[in-house]
Amino acid sequence: MSDVYVEMDLKIKDHGGQDRELNKGVLNIKGIARRYLHECAAESKSLATRLSTVDVTYAVLPLAVEATIAMEVVQGDFYGEITAHTTTVHNRLLLYNTKVTGCCVSNDGFIPLIRPVMSVCVKEMLVIVAKTDDGKNEHTISFTPHLNSYDEDDITVGATQMHVKVTWSIVDF
Repeated sequence: MSDVYVEMDLKIKDHGGQDRELNKGVLNIKGIARRYLHECAAESKSLATRLSTVDVTYAVLPLAVEATIAMEVVQGDFYGEITAHTTTVHNRLLLYNTKVTGCCVSNDGFIPLIRPVMSVCVKEMLVIVAKTDDGKNEHTISFTPHLNSYDEDDITVGATQMHVKVTWSIVDF
């Protein structure tokens, strides 16, 4: 994979409701072709401008597959947070949070995940963590990556029963 360029144009609204530039620029992330990776690991780069500094955290993954995550509430209501990470890259990606999105489970029970797709190194495990808003109940489930197939399992978080399905696909370069 060649280099990746991340372009940022972050703005905030001032007191009058007008957009004001906060940070604008480009970061270059070296691709796999220009480095030798022994393992999957998170990296960070900063983009500093005169008004702010933005830190970008990312992972360059050799031998990655795509994980598409679907979660369905089978019984009860879910008010909480769902995150995902891998066994080496512990930076959690937010998949769902009722404090951010409100409780908006669809009529068929599916949870509309903010980020349903992520890359996972084939030598790692995908770890999904669901916890209730009050923090009293938490369930962690792990999946082993495959090239082209799916895994599914049921979890219970507090009084809520959920069905988790992960579909694995080869990342096409």
